[in-house]
Amino acid sequence: GPTGPTGPTGPTGPNAQLNNFLTSITVQTGLDIDSGESIPFAINGTVGGTDITHTPGSIIFNLQANRAYQVSYTVSGQTQANAMSFVLELNGVQVPGSNATVLQTPAESLTATGYAYIATPAAPNPSALEVVNISTDEVENITASISILEIA
Repeated sequence: GPTGPTGPTGPTGPNAQLNNFLTSITVQTGLDIDSGESIPFAINGTVGGTDITHTPGSIIFNLQANRAYQVSYTVSGQTQANAMSFVLELNGVQVPGSNATVLQTPAESLTATGYAYIATPAAPNPSALEVVNISTDEVENITASISILEIA
């Protein structure tokens, strides 16, 4: 049979846009980070929304409570140890599965990349996220970048 009449237009869908995200990089020449210390990130690149904040030069990224985030980071540097290792810490606790480790011959230039999905707790608000050197030795001449995306 013939096609029926067109029905009424439905409601407009949600605006599909990326709301809460942040990218940051280090740019300091000759940045050396001892074992157990966190990397300061000097420059905020692209920032959107208010759920993720960072003060340029700080080691802390503030993440809003009760949210889920996708985090990726890359660290390049040199060490006299046989491995270079970094990890994400949320509120001072290592995030499981976020380790980035590269084995090497000492003094080589290395790049390690880590990823994690993080669910922030209700308290403290905001949660503090850091990239921490867990190598057995200092890592020298570091450059690093991080990207944080709120996914829920």
